[in-house]
Amino acid sequence: MLTRDALLKRKETLKQTLKREKVTLRNLEVYIREVTGNEKEVLDSSCLSTNEIKQDGKVDMKFDHSFYTEKLLAISLCDEKGNTVFQFEDYKIIGDCFSTSEVTQLTKVAQRLNGLTDLEKNGSGGDTPAISSSSSV
Repeated sequence: MLTRDALLKRKETLKQTLKREKVTLRNLEVYIREVTGNEKEVLDSSCLSTNEIKQDGKVDMKFDHSFYTEKLLAISLCDEKGNTVFQFEDYKIIGDCFSTSEVTQLTKVAQRLNGLTDLEKNGSGGDTPAISSSSSV
């Protein structure tokens, strides 16, 4: 039965039970895991900015694609037990730790594990971030 206490107990062990996958890169083995709902919300929120405030008071939001894949990897890279390796704020380090092809390989695994889908390439020629169908973006 679903109770508050049962959910709080589940929260304590959730990260260790999330799906994870080992990925071998050149001379390094890393793990990618599913992210929690709150981690996904932090990721999405970090990419939103106010584009325009209209006269009727409605706010037009813009999705900033900058560092999206690095942010996703910062919350997805984990050890063999499912504990994250990086803090979310460390996302800029990711690009210096892995080659572009490695970032792409890791991102594809993270997207698959988290049920995210690829969007078509944007006008700049780079990959647009994956946005879940349940996202409020």
